Amino acid sequence: MSELGVDVAAMKSAAPAFAVVAADLDEARSALDAVVAAEEGCWGGDQFGTTFSGAYLPGSASAVGGMSLVAGAMRELTATLIEIADRFESIDSSLADDMAGGL
Repeated sequence: MSELGVDVAAMKSAAPAFAVVAADLDEARSALDAVVAAEEGCWGGDQFGTTFSGAYLPGSASAVGGMSLVAGAMRELTATLIEIADRFESIDSSLADDMAGGL
């Protein structure tokens, strides 16, 4: 027979760390947004400037968007870990009650 063990308290206490990472990513994304916005157009409108802009702007938008996606995933992970721990705890308690009632 196999056995499954989950440290519910450890899961619940570790989960908020992912929210902290999400907040840090949000802060870094905001700083990156400010830098990109401040530098927009500084490369000029000549051939070299427009060529640079054509490569730089989509890449910077992708990087900023990616940071937002990762931050969102971290927030979801926080909630999911807590939900999994709560469900496991509930199921475990219910099974224990059922087994105790049968004795």
